[in-house]
Amino acid sequence: GFGVSVALEMAVVPARVLNPPRVVYQSGQPNVANGSWNILGVRFAAPASLTRCAILVLSDGGRDDFRDSNDQVLRSIVQGFLQKCRSSGMQVENSIPPLVFVRLPRPDFQRDPFRQNAIDLIEQQLKTLPGRPNMILVFMSSRDPHIYPGLKKLCDVKLGVSTVCMLMGKVRREKGQDQYFSNIALKVNAKLGGVNHRIG
Repeated sequence: GFGVSVALEMAVVPARVLNPPRVVYQSGQPNVANGSWNILGVRFAAPASLTRCAILVLSDGGRDDFRDSNDQVLRSIVQGFLQKCRSSGMQVENSIPPLVFVRLPRPDFQRDPFRQNAIDLIEQQLKTLPGRPNMILVFMSSRDPHIYPGLKKLCDVKLGVSTVCMLMGKVRREKGQDQYFSNIALKVNAKLGGVNHRIG
């Protein structure tokens, strides 16, 4: 009745494919293809300093959990990640950072549906750290729907300390570990005020 008709063909929009921008690092030149690139072997454009960090290990009954704070696999993984940060250009202390190992209480969703007891225990243990870190590297059993957001709220809002989380199952696997460490190092550098890359 209004004289409106619907065409049977799809709309045609003129367009062109743009060449990908050049992603610039301090050293290393990755090849950008289809909006992604590999960051292995590059140094950040403006590396940050990871000189006041701490390690928090949350043992929550997962099969990949570390045994305790003296677990040699845990210490080897921490050293491997810190070396990845160094090779990316970041300033990192040579010694292992202060390490807090927390065995979380078993979930009791009837009495403690949001696992606040576990978050309170994490807070108590973090307050035993010598001095105030500027970054906490967290090793978790899994992305628990209560522990992860509770930890972020505790550290970001209440304690005012940045955190970057890693899953124990992923850091334990040698295959893909270097790429995983590279991706985590990106987050750490950005949260500490560094610049990962620039567009050239």
